[in-house]
Amino acid sequence: MKVKRVAILAYYYPPYADVSGVRASKYVKFLPQYSWEPIVITVDPRYYKGKVVKSDTGKALDFGKIIKNKYYNFPFNVLICKLLFPFYSFIQVLNRKSDIDIVYITGSPYHPFILSFFFKFFLNIKTVLDFRDSWSINHGFDGKARRGVLSFIREKLYILIERFSIKYACYVVFATKELMSEYANVHYKYKNKFSVIHNGVDYDDFKEVKPNRINQKNIIIISGKFLLYTPDAFSLMAEVLKNNNDLFFFYIGGEYKQIEKCSLKYDVSSQVKALPYQDYKLVLDYIAGSDVCLFTNGMKNGLGTKIFDYVALKKPVVCLVPKGSVVFECFSEKDYVFVLEYPCDFDVFESYVNKAMSAIITDYSENVKKYSRCEASKKLSDIFNECVGKI
Repeated sequence: MKVKRVAILAYYYPPYADVSGVRASKYVKFLPQYSWEPIVITVDPRYYKGKVVKSDTGKALDFGKIIKNKYYNFPFNVLICKLLFPFYSFIQVLNRKSDIDIVYITGSPYHPFILSFFFKFFLNIKTVLDFRDSWSINHGFDGKARRGVLSFIREKLYILIERFSIKYACYVVFATKELMSEYANVHYKYKNKFSVIHNGVDYDDFKEVKPNRINQKNIIIISGKFLLYTPDAFSLMAEVLKNNNDLFFFYIGGEYKQIEKCSLKYDVSSQVKALPYQDYKLVLDYIAGSDVCLFTNGMKNGLGTKIFDYVALKKPVVCLVPKGSVVFECFSEKDYVFVLEYPCDFDVFESYVNKAMSAIITDYSENVKKYSRCEASKKLSDIFNECVGKI
């Protein structure tokens, strides 16, 4: 089968420490299995301002060619780099026009989506847009609408840019069904272009996991955002810790300093450990060595990636999510996932933690299988093939 080339435009890409770069990097790894050779266009990691991890599990990043812009150290360089990323990307695709069959653009940032028009009319190249989460209709965490004149103007401007971008894109992919439905209501004229590709599991990530247990107590772990989504939840966790001296709370992520301060504030520092971003392999080892996982998300249409790691490692999960969250649809029927609407009362939260601690897990195979990163890449490759085949 003839190998085709896709230019993947991803401002955030490993070694970026947050989740934003994972989705694109997994496509880069698996797309070659379906006769698509990736060419990644991204930025120098120094623009991430230290929010990076040194990875020894980055073999997937060796797939395809990675093109990074040069680093310039001057005031507001990150902002300027973001603003100029579409221009830089267009030049890179233009220079390789004869070698590129299609362009895939993933957010965030989302303003590069406007390139769908320029790629179509100036380079005659099809574009696929990928919304990891919402942009114009992002009404803030817990579905609370943004207020003020500037927020109103910004939202309307975003909608116009989105509509323009989606109009000239060949296909538009969303990370969850709920997110796609929300956008179909706003941009209903183009909903026939919409499709869902969930995040999921890369089985290779779990082949050499070695459980790393940091404490002999029962450990509840969360990796990623916590206070940002559920700002008052640590007070609930602190009360649970005080009521159960055999419980230990373990946090990994960018909020580690805030977690440390909270543990001192609520006088539970002896039962709390917080670490900054770690290599993904180490995080999986820590999850495997824990007893229960905590998952939070502030957006109804957000599913993230970490919950798939929790499930793949056969861990009971307590979820703190807004009412109507996509997590209810995807996982609430599982007897090992305990989905709780946030905000919630302490008694309810404690009961869910206790249920998770006593949960007995039997078989996860089918639950994880349908969320394979490899299968997600196959679906994306089918979309590429359909777009390239269109006249």
